[in-house]
Amino acid sequence: EMDIQGKEFAIGQDLGNGERYQFRILTINEGEEYAVEGMDRALRDRAVIEIPVDIFYQTGNDCLKMLLQPSVHAANAEESHASYEFIRSVYQRIRDINMKKNAYLFLVYLSGMSLCTQIKTAAGTKECIPTFSRILCQSKDGGCRHAQEFPLNLNPNNLCGSVFAPSQRALVNLVQVARGAAWLRTAKAGGKKPEVTLEDIFSVAPLVLFNKLGLDPEWIQDNHFGDRWGAICQVMEIAEKRFTHFCQEFGKPFSQENLQQYADDKNDYWVMRFVNLDGPQSSKNST
Repeated sequence: EMDIQGKEFAIGQDLGNGERYQFRILTINEGEEYAVEGMDRALRDRAVIEIPVDIFYQTGNDCLKMLLQPSVHAANAEESHASYEFIRSVYQRIRDINMKKNAYLFLVYLSGMSLCTQIKTAAGTKECIPTFSRILCQSKDGGCRHAQEFPLNLNPNNLCGSVFAPSQRALVNLVQVARGAAWLRTAKAGGKKPEVTLEDIFSVAPLVLFNKLGLDPEWIQDNHFGDRWGAICQVMEIAEKRFTHFCQEFGKPFSQENLQQYADDKNDYWVMRFVNLDGPQSSKNST
């Protein structure tokens, strides 16, 4: 519901089961040249997908089609209603698609990106320190070992100290988009029972988390010439490789001791997010 000057309005279309559905499209020219400051994270998290249009630059063929195409006027009300009904039918089909256990575990793994062994608070996350920076990863004895380069991490200049976990709301949105990807993938293959796999999560994660994954601007500038899209894709590639290796190698219960041993051996402190979860009993069923 929306409240306007004390009067409440029901927003969206009634699904007939007590729920209402909305399909929102927002556009914004963001940046100093437009005198528009960065949007609040709470607002960003409520947008399921952000499409950075400049990154998906038009091809020559795109430009030619746009030049040759006659003016397109707004669709009439009947056409708009038909489009809405199609969108709603897709939404209803995908929202209850099941996910494999390792897909859920990967999302939990991503939520561990903010864990920090250097922070001695109950939460032990980087958000506990508003001024957190890579400087805290350094010390007289060489710094935190999890922030150092390690073959499994493909760690370019302290990724661990430069990334923050996505919010739970962003991960929920990631699940929804991955369900859509699974539905489309299954339909193209002629199947009828879609299920979200790790590959579905990997395929949509960079787009969904483009502006929802906290990254140190200096790290992006130093390693990707300011290209946030390239930075996000690399972070997700590293996370995918680390998690896949964990699934293949870790065949013990998710105890604090077992996970700490793996974190120390592989320089992967994010796995500590699995403490108190039900884990695999052997490498065969680790996924």
